Amino acid sequence: AKAWFWLAQTGAPEAESAIGAALRKDADADVREEAIFALSELPDERAPLALIAVAEDRSLSREQRKQAVFWLSQSNSDVAQAYLEKVLARVARD
Repeated sequence: AKAWFWLAQTGAPEAESAIGAALRKDADADVREEAIFALSELPDERAPLALIAVAEDRSLSREQRKQAVFWLSQSNSDVAQAYLEKVLARVARD
């Protein structure tokens, strides 16, 4: 599972798709959790964009989506902050 973290650290373009495949296909919950964390370690704005995609993916479990939101909340990214503000505004309206 730690391999996903190191793959994300490489910044290789194919890292995100490989990690995403593990998240969606691996039966082991620990591997899926590590994959979400690894997405948070992608370089530049790739991390928040990948985590937003996870948070919005209704085919994933609620727990997985919550983990993505948690890692978004730990980010200093303007993209992550804007997304979280949008989600909070949506919740406040409901």
